[in-house]
Amino acid sequence: MVCCLFSSLAMAETADAPKDDFVLVIDAGHGGRDIGAKGEYALEKDINLNVALEVLRRLRANPDITVVLTRQSDVYLTLDERAQIANEREADLFVSIHTNSSEGSRIARGTETYFVGDAVCHVAGQVADKENNSARQFEPDYEEKYKNTILLESARVRNMDNSELMARLVQEEYIKAGARVNRGVQQARFYVLMNTMMPAILTEVGFISTWDEESYLTSQKGVEEVSGSIYNAIVAYRNTLKEGRAKERLAELKISRNAQKTENVPMKLDPSMGIYDEATHQLALTGKLPEKRDRKETENRDADKKEEKKADRTVKSKKVEQKEKETPKAEKKVQEPETKEKAKTDEKKAEKTQQTGSGVRFYIQLMAVREELPQKDKRLKGLWPVRYVKKGEFYKCLYFESSDYAAVRQKLKSLGDDFPGAYVVAYDGDAEMKVSEAVKKAKKK
Repeated sequence: MVCCLFSSLAMAETADAPKDDFVLVIDAGHGGRDIGAKGEYALEKDINLNVALEVLRRLRANPDITVVLTRQSDVYLTLDERAQIANEREADLFVSIHTNSSEGSRIARGTETYFVGDAVCHVAGQVADKENNSARQFEPDYEEKYKNTILLESARVRNMDNSELMARLVQEEYIKAGARVNRGVQQARFYVLMNTMMPAILTEVGFISTWDEESYLTSQKGVEEVSGSIYNAIVAYRNTLKEGRAKERLAELKISRNAQKTENVPMKLDPSMGIYDEATHQLALTGKLPEKRDRKETENRDADKKEEKKADRTVKSKKVEQKEKETPKAEKKVQEPETKEKAKTDEKKAEKTQQTGSGVRFYIQLMAVREELPQKDKRLKGLWPVRYVKKGEFYKCLYFESSDYAAVRQKLKSLGDDFPGAYVVAYDGDAEMKVSEAVKKAKKK
């Protein structure tokens, strides 16, 4: 049974475990009117809460750890209130979950974890200032409230080694979980950490401002992997303290190969994750994890992919047979290289059929966005014309319309790494249908 802690500050949820000698406070950053960073379609406050709730769910299997959430819904708390919840419960560890963003058009990726210290680099200082300034907008007495954090300096010094240990364990687990960019462990003066009396960290789980990471963090796979990493780090931290190996383990992590920062490279996204499925995009907007039916949709997507490959091979085989039967004149026409003039003609035809196309048509779905993009938008990378189909809160961005499935598959391959999450979709008139069924229907005509 889940019990709730009612404090004068906020309602915090406790996992179904008796109060023990180890109390963990998980803080989902931002909330309520403080949305945090904003992506193309997702909000930071929702991603933070999704991850926090999943960590809580996993920790229910550990009765020796009492878990308290600073917030369990979309509510606003001041930084001081978050820290005070942890102090009132005399917590043994404080973990604050946040999502990063980069300024302007700069592309950034990866995870990084912070603990309070004085060795603050310029970039880490900017990240801390951004999070601190978010609170300044909503707290009239901000300056007065946080100017006396120096009074907690002795506690921070006492807890610094254990804070660094937890920070390094989290980064270690992120790297183990997959090919994420490692931005390392850093020191910064986050006010939410500076007001706590126990070891405390703030972890940035990725960049909402970069499209592939936003897609990952709003997918079921992304939430499960990120929360799993944080969970594993918490358990490892707890076990390390029980074994009395904190100093030894910290020394090991400092020289670990995984302590090295990695390059800022795009994620290798698999559309079968459900990343580009509008149902999973709701994860970021509603603050709720996908239900079992969303898992089923992802499984259906996997099955559909297999059917696509099978249909692809069949279409190619038929095309080879047809080519062999064609006359030399027709064959010459098929083999004629595409000129710029022909390409323009094809684009005009595609643009013309976008509005009134009937019958089975295949497209490449590039992405899903909250509003239609102008032709010069950098996310389209020069591709035009495109068609938008509204579904729920999103617009599917479709490119290269054709009744020839093989041609669309070939065009998809030519896009290469520019759109690693793109895939083929099919429509019969205005109704979307499974690609495998569309291929079969197209063959009957």
